[in-house]
This record gives sequence, structure tokens and C-alpha cells, in this order.
Amino acid sequence: MKLETINRYALELEPLQEKYYVSKKKRIGLFGEQLVRLKEGFAARDLSEISTEKLYDITMKTAASLKRGVTPNHFKRSE
Repeated sequence: MKLETINRYALELEPLQEKYYVSKKKRIGLFGEQLVRLKEGFAARDLSEISTEKLYDITMKTAASLKRGVTPNHFKRSE
């Protein structure tokens, strides 16, 4: 019964987390999209417009944020 309650709560919580962008899946997606845009910007930019150091710093911070959001999946099963 306790396992059912835990799983039901998780199922109810997931749509709220998705809606308000607090789920890990949503955060990983948002950071991933931002990282792709930054990498494209880095590749396409004339480096005289913005310092290489600044673009590199932004890219590394975004990559670190993405890495923090990645955790192993844990599934609950009945015993």
C-alpha cells in the first residue's frame, strides 16, 4: 500500500513539475537547447565582437548546469 501511495504521488506531481518547469526532464531540455544555441553562436561569431573568453565561460557554465541536472533513473518496484 505504501508503494502505491508513493507512486500515485509521483504521478500527480509530474504534470505540475512539467507545467512550472521544475522537472529534471524540462530543465535538462531547456539547458540543452541553450547550450546548442551558445555553441552555434560561438561557431558563427566574429570573435572580434565578443571575447572568446566570455563565450567560452558562458558555454562552460551552461554545460555545468546541464551536467548537474543529469542523474541516474530510479524505478520503484514491488517486493
